Amino acid sequence: QRALELAPNNAKSHSRLAAFRLHAPDESFRDAAKAVMHAARAVELKPLARHYHLLADAAHRTRDWQRMAEALEKVLELGGPADTPTCFQLAIAYGHLGDKKKGTEWHAKGVGLMEEPKPNQPGDVTLRQEADKVLGLDTTETREN
Repeated sequence: QRALELAPNNAKSHSRLAAFRLHAPDESFRDAAKAVMHAARAVELKPLARHYHLLADAAHRTRDWQRMAEALEKVLELGGPADTPTCFQLAIAYGHLGDKKKGTEWHAKGVGLMEEPKPNQPGDVTLRQEADKVLGLDTTETREN
């Protein structure tokens, strides 16, 4: 917060504060709405893929599905990775927006990535389960893996 007082137009400071508001170890410091505000300001000041991804994460927490989808599409447009979390987040966003076709396409890409011989991140399964639920897909296989 102090860094923003000294340099209110510093994208990195807005980005760090947004991340802190999303992931603070002490939950009393978490505030997804403020995270959206700071991530959006970071994007405005310096439109980098990582800032858009942070905005998408914050929008996910505030259930702003349109903003989440737009931010993730911008991540991809800027050359950010279409990795497992991004695929499932897009599936979730499009599922909530009522575009089951797009949601299912992104879900399938995410599942394909999970099946590659590489270690999955702990959040991958959680995002997949959320995408399964939003899209009304069978989650039996997800629970077994």
